[in-house]
Amino acid sequence: MSETNRLRKVKLVAIAIHVLTASGALFGLLAIKAASEQRYELVFFWLGIALLVDAVDGPLARKIKIADTLPRFSGERLDIIVDYINYVAVPAYLILTASIVPGHLEIVAVVLVTASALYHFSDTESKTSDGYFVGFPATWNVIVFYIFALAIPPVMAFLAVVLFSFLTFIPIKWMHMIRVARMRYVTLTLLAVTALALLYTLYYGFPAQPWAKVLFIASGVYALAFSLKRSLTTADI
Repeated sequence: MSETNRLRKVKLVAIAIHVLTASGALFGLLAIKAASEQRYELVFFWLGIALLVDAVDGPLARKIKIADTLPRFSGERLDIIVDYINYVAVPAYLILTASIVPGHLEIVAVVLVTASALYHFSDTESKTSDGYFVGFPATWNVIVFYIFALAIPPVMAFLAVVLFSFLTFIPIKWMHMIRVARMRYVTLTLLAVTALALLYTLYYGFPAQPWAKVLFIASGVYALAFSLKRSLTTADI
């Protein structure tokens, strides 16, 4: 293969990866459509697909050094836009329309979610070199899923929104469950089992079954333990 053909092939692969990243916005729009139809399990199915896309596009982009191949087009900026749709805008829409917080507090909750997330996404020092976020990483899709899955009462759900909004500004290190190297196989195994429980829950409907609730809580406690440990040290655990 000539050098020209090789470069053309690499460029086509780079474009395909950017299209893959951009497809996350489509899944976000499908999630909003499902939310407007009160099909909440389907909302999180589409958000789950978007999450899978978000998990694979970054490693693919880094492998082919996409920034060097298409220097004019910022995959990082595209990823941030898509993440804000799926991690923030869709959950905010659910908070506004799905009656999961007290009705007179819906606007307050949405303002807290969107404003704190804007701070996180604008923070140029929001990540550590060893795979942690600094401050709550605006993963509101996860928080709202837990509200549905655990059937958290509206007042408690609102307090959770207030708490995590506040934690956005506190420099606690939050674990990225794919990028953190320590105990990666244990983490990925737990993620896989939790994903099966999530699919079971989305198929049979909210709230989750008791065994699934226990698994979701255990997964959250595991990630929180890593996060707190890392926050108390100067290096990865």
